[in-house]
Amino acid sequence: MFTQFRRVLILVFMARLIAPLAIAQSAPHPLDDLTANEYWTIYDVINASGHLDDDTRFISILFHEPDKSAVLAWKPGMAFTREADVVLQRKDGMRRRWRLP
Repeated sequence: MFTQFRRVLILVFMARLIAPLAIAQSAPHPLDDLTANEYWTIYDVINASGHLDDDTRFISILFHEPDKSAVLAWKPGMAFTREADVVLQRKDGMRRRWRLP
């Protein structure tokens, strides 16, 4: 149980470290789809957290739309945080879900 908690903490910590990289290469608009680099960043964070092995598969990686107020306040060239909802599933049927910044 402690190991699982520790892995989640590592995942969150790494996501926070990598998030500025995704923002620096920001998409032209907050509602644009995830970029290829963002997908790879998500993969790297999940893999580094220890949650990805031969028995685990990505079920989905979906762009999480920001609040409407954040989109309306956005101006071209402004930095913004993008999030993704990630679902992994093990062969035994156990699923894990995250929202990564």
